Amino acid sequence: MRIGVDCDGVLYHWERTARYMLRRKLRREGRRPNPALDVPSDRWDYIRDVVEPEDWRWLWNKGVAEGLFRYGHVVGGSLEGMARLHAFGDLVIVTSRPAHAVKDTLAWLSLMTDKVDLRGIHILSDGQPKSTIVDLEGLDLLVDDGPHNAVDVAENTEASVILLDQPWNRANDYDGFRIEDAYDEVERAFDWEGVVRLAAEVAMVLQDEEGV
Repeated sequence: MRIGVDCDGVLYHWERTARYMLRRKLRREGRRPNPALDVPSDRWDYIRDVVEPEDWRWLWNKGVAEGLFRYGHVVGGSLEGMARLHAFGDLVIVTSRPAHAVKDTLAWLSLMTDKVDLRGIHILSDGQPKSTIVDLEGLDLLVDDGPHNAVDVAENTEASVILLDQPWNRANDYDGFRIEDAYDEVERAFDWEGVVRLAAEVAMVLQDEEGV
């Protein structure tokens, strides 16, 4: 089996890191951070909506230069989970990052996944849909936190999708439906233990199909 794994929200706690960097920037400038930056995001555009436009632009420019994609927390259970996923097959990173964050992304992955044998890293910097990489790499499974990525892969490939539960993907308002109810290919995992369990189920199905 070949398994694609997203980075932000699945391995790397981008949301927490971004809120921390914005609070630090505002205090450094003598400005009081919006109290909403102390609260974890509960929707996809939460951070963008609670800061000034110029601060949001800073995050994606000077914020990247200061380490937005190089430093920060890992998602709980992700490193152990990656090691366990490797028992089911090859692991490939599939993440969307700005072009000027590629070097930092590689540095973070090199440090945090040095015990995991990655078979590929795809950093999408031009807005490409992840389904293109799923097809290119022949992935059987994608682990992601993005509802749009789950829909894209479910609609355009034969791969299964595990949507790792996060506050920003819980709403039932993605085009008016709940993704895992609308697509048989998508299952929701509530933590990395769940990711490993669901991946094992996909592996068993693939083994059964190969044995037919």
